[in-house]
Amino acid sequence: MPGTDRHRRGRPGHPPAAPARRDLLACRHRPHPPPPRSRRPPAPARGTTGEAGQPRRGDRPPRSSTRKWWQFRTPSAATFEVGPVEVTVRPGGVLWLRGDNGTGKTTLLRALAGLDGAPGRGDVALMLQRAADQVVESTVADFVGPRVAELDVDPDEHPLDLGATDLRLAQFLAVSGLGRPVLLIDEPDVGLDPQGRGRLHQLIAEQLRDGVAIMMTCHDTSFMAEVAGYAEVEHLTVTPRPDSGPTTRCGSPTVNP
Repeated sequence: MPGTDRHRRGRPGHPPAAPARRDLLACRHRPHPPPPRSRRPPAPARGTTGEAGQPRRGDRPPRSSTRKWWQFRTPSAATFEVGPVEVTVRPGGVLWLRGDNGTGKTTLLRALAGLDGAPGRGDVALMLQRAADQVVESTVADFVGPRVAELDVDPDEHPLDLGATDLRLAQFLAVSGLGRPVLLIDEPDVGLDPQGRGRLHQLIAEQLRDGVAIMMTCHDTSFMAEVAGYAEVEHLTVTPRPDSGPTTRCGSPTVNP
């Protein structure tokens, strides 16, 4: 038919029209426009604050800005008592405080440092087992002090943004930088990678050469064997009294050389 022939060939000067089936498939495969974006504000980010103290999520703030980190930890254990304990440390020497979990090693260190209501001593500095618990400054430079250049980190970084090893080394420099004659260290190997472990040994050896007496707890016997390679290590074992209760309430331990 003439009409059918014109439909197939198209009008003069125009290409033939595509079959109707092909047009249908092209429409079916045409991508749909993307859905409109939600304008709901993003969820707040944990640990950071924005304007007016309100949390916000998004790009990391400029280095020049100041961030605040707030940590609230509630003690989970019952009342814990240690002592009386007589401890003797030598300048330039290491006293390894040993004992099972729950025997009061950490509690003894905290008491010596004057924490948890203990009278403490003014000539000791304590490196806590959890480095984040010792961070109160908002920049690495303020946290570490003059020796911050020894760390391969941005001095304007918040300490809690550091990796576990960098934070642990920063903590050691901060605590040892107090210049106290007695340094208490709770589980020094926690959070360290192999390179950081070697660096911490260097820092410990440096303190010993300066005549600092170090008392530490450590469950890693291989770490203490490495310490014994450059220092004289004495041992004290903490054991609970026979009448002590559960590990969360161990009573007064006795210290045996």
